[in-house]
Amino acid sequence: MYEIEDGPFYNPYNETPKNIRYLSEEMNKFAEVNGRIPESISQISDIWDIRHDGWGNEFQYVVDKENHTLTITSYGKDDVIGGIGEDADISVSYYYQKPDGTFWAASENWLQEAEVPKK
Repeated sequence: MYEIEDGPFYNPYNETPKNIRYLSEEMNKFAEVNGRIPESISQISDIWDIRHDGWGNEFQYVVDKENHTLTITSYGKDDVIGGIGEDADISVSYYYQKPDGTFWAASENWLQEAEVPKK
């Protein structure tokens, strides 16, 4: 059981994917307004909870311009690449551009349609 400010049943491992989802939704809103994806997390939100995983570690955000993807990653409880259990990395990647070259982010179903399949 975790004894954190959010109560005795707060589980950072379960909260992290939720925070990634919220951050992804904010990225989509940013893309709708600006016609591009953000260059950094700080461009989308000053809300601390959205920019951090369940353990309070800041999410890593990488834009791969060659493959037209963006990736949001938590390095887990230990905030170190790799690991198992609560120290395991949690990440999600999205294509922000369609194969035909059109901008995909900011579309209504972007988060559902553009998630890069896990390998």
